[in-house]
Amino acid sequence: MANIKASRIRTARLCIYEERFEHLDDAVYYATASTVEKRKNPLILTVDICSYPEIRELMDVEFETLDPDNWESERAVLIDRLQAIVPGVCARWAADRTLRLAQWTAVHLGCPPDLKCLNLATVSYDCTKCSQHEMIYPGVLADPCLNPQQDTFIPTSMIETYGTGPANPTYERTLLERYSQGPLTFDCLDMPQASTDLAAEVITACGYDPRTVTREEMDGSTTRLTHKKLPVAGSALSSEDICAIRVLSWRRAIPYWALYKDQHQLSIVGNAEAEAARPLETKLWARNAETPYTGEAPWWSCLHCIQRGDETVEALRRHWLDELSISS
Repeated sequence: MANIKASRIRTARLCIYEERFEHLDDAVYYATASTVEKRKNPLILTVDICSYPEIRELMDVEFETLDPDNWESERAVLIDRLQAIVPGVCARWAADRTLRLAQWTAVHLGCPPDLKCLNLATVSYDCTKCSQHEMIYPGVLADPCLNPQQDTFIPTSMIETYGTGPANPTYERTLLERYSQGPLTFDCLDMPQASTDLAAEVITACGYDPRTVTREEMDGSTTRLTHKKLPVAGSALSSEDICAIRVLSWRRAIPYWALYKDQHQLSIVGNAEAEAARPLETKLWARNAETPYTGEAPWWSCLHCIQRGDETVEALRRHWLDELSISS
C-alpha cells in the first residue's frame, strides 16, 4: 500500500501546477453550500486546461518516456513544454470557453494523464473544513483548503488513519491523500471506500458490472434513476410539487442513493419512463425560477450536471434545451 501511495504521489507531482486551472469567463456557478450566505459567494466554474486535446496529446507522449529515477527534472521539463503551448491553446479555445466546454472536458475527455488515479469527476465532494458542498472535478481543485498555503490542513480521514503526524506541505500531497483513501476499482475510478461502495450499487442497479465497466461506458449509458419527492407533515408543497420526479444520471444518483435507497424513493427506470419524468422536473424548476433570487427564493437547479443559478426562467430553459438537449 505504501508503494502504491508513493507511486501516486510521484505521478501527481509530475506536472500539477497552479496555472493549469482557469476560471470560465462566464460566471457559471457550481452548486455551493445550502446556507444563503454561502450561496451569495459561490465558486466560479473551473476548467483544467490539461484536458484540452492538444495538451493531453503532449502529456501522453511525455508520460511514455518518463524516467522514474529523475522525476523532478522530468517534471520541470514537462512544465516548461506545457507552458510554452498553453497560451496558444487557450486562445484557440477562448470562443468556446463556456459551460459546454467544461462539461465536455469533464465527461468526454476525463482527467488528464497525471490525474487518472484520482478521477474526481465521478462523485460530488464535501469539504469538512470549509463546508463547501457538491463540488466535482475540476471545480473541486479550486477549494481553498487545497491551496498550497494551507500547510497545516490535514484531512479528517488522514488523522483517523495515520494520527496527527506532520503537516502536508504540498498541494499535490494534500490532494492525493484526500482522494486516494480507497482501492482502484471500476477501471480508473478511485474514490474513498464509502463512495466506491455506493457507486458500485448504483452501477449494478443500472445493469452494469462495477468490476469491469469504465467511466466512459457509464457516461454513455442512457439509463436513469428517478427520485420521487414525498409529502412531509406540515409542508406547504402543492400536489404538483409532491409528484415531481427528479431524473438523475448515474453520477448524480450516487449521493441520492446513500440518502434514499432504504426509503423506497428511488428507482432505476428505462428510457421511456425517464423521458416521461423530465418535463415534470423542468416544469417544477421553471416555476421556481420565475422569481429572481432575493436571498430567500429558491434557485433553479439542474440535477443532471449539478448547476444552480439565480437567473430567470428563460435562463433555466436555455440551460436545459441548449446544454442538455432535453425537450420541455
